[in-house]
Amino acid sequence: MSTVLISGPSGNDVSPYTLTFASEALGVPELGWPQLKFGARIGPASRYEIVRKLGWGLTSSTWLARDASTRDFVAVKVLTSEWTKKTRDGEVAEPTVFRTLSNPPSPHCSRLLDEFTEPGIGAPGEHLCLVMPLYGGTVKTLHDAPKEGRRFPLALSKRIVLHILRGLAHAHKKGVIHTDLKPDNIFFTSGITTEGIEEWLARDPSRYHEPEKSVDCEVQAAISQPLPVISREDAMCANFVVADWGSGVPRTEGVGLITADHFRPPEVILGDTWGPPADIWTFGAFTYQLITSCLLFSYKPNKKFGLTEEENMLYQMMCLTGEPFMAAQLQRSPRAPIFFKSDCSLKKEVATAWFPFIYNLRSANPNLNVDTEIPPIAAVLERCLKLDPKDRPTAEELLTDAWFQDADG
Repeated sequence: MSTVLISGPSGNDVSPYTLTFASEALGVPELGWPQLKFGARIGPASRYEIVRKLGWGLTSSTWLARDASTRDFVAVKVLTSEWTKKTRDGEVAEPTVFRTLSNPPSPHCSRLLDEFTEPGIGAPGEHLCLVMPLYGGTVKTLHDAPKEGRRFPLALSKRIVLHILRGLAHAHKKGVIHTDLKPDNIFFTSGITTEGIEEWLARDPSRYHEPEKSVDCEVQAAISQPLPVISREDAMCANFVVADWGSGVPRTEGVGLITADHFRPPEVILGDTWGPPADIWTFGAFTYQLITSCLLFSYKPNKKFGLTEEENMLYQMMCLTGEPFMAAQLQRSPRAPIFFKSDCSLKKEVATAWFPFIYNLRSANPNLNVDTEIPPIAAVLERCLKLDPKDRPTAEELLTDAWFQDADG
């Protein structure tokens, strides 16, 4: 469901009003969502036939399509006209990143098979369409699947982490930073065959929501019907893929806000430049979440100590890593004076207490073996979650860590 505030044209006396939609906000010109119909053919020589909507996000909808040339099923990510314009203006680098990562491809990065632009489909502007292999879903959908238990088995978490790290190593080698690792952006292969998809479509036909009012017309959105989620047993044979490169950066460093709040590296909060080590920090925090089903950092105010969200993040970082922020890092960080005194202590006088990962993991996941499983995991987290990005290993270096040597896959 989505709700949009609609304003009248400039100089118009119409008061702003809200519209609520069952799915994406179709028919709102400034957003430019594509209005695809089942059976529509898009792409060069009408190559791709739209079969079903798999899902939608902030800037695109993704569709199951059949390739007339190969008869295979593929996924087509159709960008809104607004986001398509941003790619044309160079504000969004997703197509460039996709091309870079696909030449040559990695089995652990989503791959670009084709790209083309379609004229406005029920909306002004154009829609950039990115054709990808059909993946089975995301780590988030796999985790949230009913009847599977809250936590992943350690062997599965380890497999996912290893595949993500291989994907990051490929991206960083190609000069690309992901900047937005999270469970929603890690896909997996399902192993479902063409015949299996045909049977699934026959059992559960593609459907539309009821018609609904939009700005100046009536619209009818397709219902999102993703592929069935595989079991965790089958996931142990799946390939996990770093995907959704909409925030990807095809260069070695950048500035500004990146990542989900609770995965945000210290250099981003402090206003320093960031690079591939930012992905390594996020990878470390993500690894903790996969193994424990808990967030490592809490992005919210600390009422007990009177800390803002950002102050509390920096405070938690110091407590969990056992490290102080050093002068060299703070001196190159434009926002450091907001949070730190000249002696590198927090401006808010709060006593820090080290809570080592080895104890944190034991508390968050009591199923882990204290002697054999926790120490190597804690060692990986300690390597990834260094406060100064200069002290973090590369993805290639992490792949040689002893913890990964017996990983399945």
